Amino acid sequence: MSKVAKDIVPFIAGALVVGISTLLARDVSTKLSALLYGFPFTMIPISYFLWRTTKIKYGKRKVLDYIGQSLPSMVGLVIFILTFWLSLKKFNYWVSLAIAIGSWLVMAGIYWMLICPSPFNKFCINFG
Repeated sequence: MSKVAKDIVPFIAGALVVGISTLLARDVSTKLSALLYGFPFTMIPISYFLWRTTKIKYGKRKVLDYIGQSLPSMVGLVIFILTFWLSLKKFNYWVSLAIAIGSWLVMAGIYWMLICPSPFNKFCINFG
């Protein structure tokens, strides 16, 4: 399999999850769509393709690093979802989206400054 094909397969898998979640929310049930989207579909193909494309050179280390570094990112997703959900009760869609993105950016900035490797902090937290 060529390098381009190896890169396209994960892209198509991600597009399918987004497409199916959107169709479910629009035509079937928002609850079912949220459950589907909440399943770690992205973790499974990303870890598999990462392992498959790096197993000769790095073994399981890359996959372990990816999963360990993903844990704090999930906190950011929860912050984004909660902020978006709560702000939608007071503001319109676009303002709520901007507030949620802003809260995610603040969390991502804190994460980037505290988690290893960080150019800002030599006493950082290492999840990998």
